[in-house]
Amino acid sequence: AARRIANGAGPGRPGCDAAGTRGRRSGTCGCRQPPRQSRDDFQPGPQDRSRFAAAAGRLIRSFPLRPPSCSNSNIKDINLSQDFSYFYNPKNTIKAGFSVIHHNLTPSTTQGTEVQNFKNSRKALESAIYVNNTYKPSDKFSFDYGVRMSSYTLLGGDTYNIYKENIKIDSIVIASGKLGKTYTNVEPRLSMNYRLNTSSSIKLGYARNTQSLHLLSNSTSGNPTDSWIGNSYNIKPEIADQISIGLSKNLNDNKYEFNIEGYYKSMKNQ
Repeated sequence: AARRIANGAGPGRPGCDAAGTRGRRSGTCGCRQPPRQSRDDFQPGPQDRSRFAAAAGRLIRSFPLRPPSCSNSNIKDINLSQDFSYFYNPKNTIKAGFSVIHHNLTPSTTQGTEVQNFKNSRKALESAIYVNNTYKPSDKFSFDYGVRMSSYTLLGGDTYNIYKENIKIDSIVIASGKLGKTYTNVEPRLSMNYRLNTSSSIKLGYARNTQSLHLLSNSTSGNPTDSWIGNSYNIKPEIADQISIGLSKNLNDNKYEFNIEGYYKSMKNQ
């Protein structure tokens, strides 16, 4: 299984409706086994090629090579967020805000003709606060700098196993209504933009992003599946540090814009 990280992931991510709720579903679901028929049901009828082909197709479909299965996982979120802007003076604009997300994650379930496995959903509380300042000392220079602090807390209602070198060494039961382990991260951001002339500029930037929801992909089985899971006592938040540099150029009296950018990224807890 491999985990993937998305840039900028965290509280306040898009995809919520007006009520602040969101549902995500991944996997291959919606499968249904066709009804079985016996070979005695096969009646080609008169020597009509179209009728014979249709009857033969029904016969082939009535004997599947293997029972179908489907796997699905989902996340239901309740999100509360607020952003503020304060124009301190013509050179400084301060922005701040917070976000709180209640996660309800249902692990993947495998469904077949004989076995059906169901697990309890896991709940967590993800929150963040941030502050950022845009500073323009001149017409050519502009700076954006700030910091974001995020946390992810396990909520009660499930049992968490602890592993060391792939060997189970302990289990922790978090009762419903109780709090479990909390992960806290500090995410600094810094960017600079310098105008070379009226149509060109260069930009530099650094940012740290953390992600507490992880996508597990299994592509080795006959039925590939994707499952979303959150942090646990074994799985830590994924951290990405990125440095970027870019060039922007306006063409044809600012009718077109050309951008080129390169970056270096290091990731932890993969």
